[in-house]
Amino acid sequence: QSSPSLYDLTVSQNTASSTGGGIYCYDQSSPILKNSRVVNNSAAVHAGGIRCWNDSNIKLENVVIANNTASQFGGGMHCRNNSSPTLMNVTIINNNADIFGGGIYLRGDSNPIVVNSIVWGNIPQNIYFRDGESSPGNITFSYSDLQGGQDSIVTNDNGTVTWGDGNIDVDPNFTDLENDDFTLAWGSECINAGDPSITDPDGSWSDMGAYNFDLNAMGLMTGNVIINEIMFDPDGSDSKREYFELYNHEELPVWMMGWSFVDGGSNV
Repeated sequence: QSSPSLYDLTVSQNTASSTGGGIYCYDQSSPILKNSRVVNNSAAVHAGGIRCWNDSNIKLENVVIANNTASQFGGGMHCRNNSSPTLMNVTIINNNADIFGGGIYLRGDSNPIVVNSIVWGNIPQNIYFRDGESSPGNITFSYSDLQGGQDSIVTNDNGTVTWGDGNIDVDPNFTDLENDDFTLAWGSECINAGDPSITDPDGSWSDMGAYNFDLNAMGLMTGNVIINEIMFDPDGSDSKREYFELYNHEELPVWMMGWSFVDGGSNV
């Protein structure tokens, strides 16, 4: 029942002769892991990266789970027996299981919650529910980037998916995938695509994935934009004739996601 809070860790190059190559949470152990990496670990049976078993509900925030391997099930994560982790801004990428569940493997009434996260490039499946369980589980996704979308989740008619708002299926556009740089490159559709009720340190809408993209560092939030011209149709008979022209006085581009134009108190 140990539940430590762990920050700024790299869990790497570990091996397990059975399960839980990187981290093994067992019997009501529910640690908190923040700003950390679980990478390049392996298990001879299950859970190359993280295993949660018997009511163990790890909380992950700004965590990368990458390049972990398991000889059977759950390359990145393996959850069993009412273990329901919470994943907030987690990147699960390039994990491998020889049989099922390269990214996340679920069995025994395990019910993870995934928010503002990226699940991509895991082999052979990104998410897999074990077949034939007497207590099916559920996975909840919102404001996350899942390769293949909802249909890619293998439920085996033995699990359910709560598909919330804001999910996408697009290439995350990492800075340097080949060299394991999982920060978001400029132009990534995961930038400012997270839960709008959550604010990043740069003051913008939250991003998806483990690493926040700092718009302020690029000067993208301080451009000098003016409206040069407005053309509108007063009687509303032809909206195709309506437009406005914007001009940016700065050399750097301006990030306009989330902008709205207000006319008399109403967004237009």
